[in-house]
Amino acid sequence: MTTRNERLPVLHAVGGQIRARRKAWGWTQQDLADRGGMKPESISRIETSTVLPDLATLARIADAFGVPTGDFLGGSAEVNADPEGLPGWSLLNDADRRVVRHLVERLAPKP
Repeated sequence: MTTRNERLPVLHAVGGQIRARRKAWGWTQQDLADRGGMKPESISRIETSTVLPDLATLARIADAFGVPTGDFLGGSAEVNADPEGLPGWSLLNDADRRVVRHLVERLAPKP
């Protein structure tokens, strides 16, 4: 059995990954909760490293972003800020795509 102190690096890595991606996509905790079929309080507890999500919860969060579950287990809070991977990208016209690209370039965390 692992203690909470032994799990802290994992807690922070997973929560940080989820928070970084959510913010890069411009989503609120409510937005992510709605897309993942969860409560915003659950998202908050995960992002603040209060709880470590079980695999089913992590899978729902990954599905909400359209990414593999493993994306949140890498230990880094880097985010792929490619706007073409955003939900609804294919529905945008060229002018809207330019605006989204510009926003992502300006708001995405810099390496």
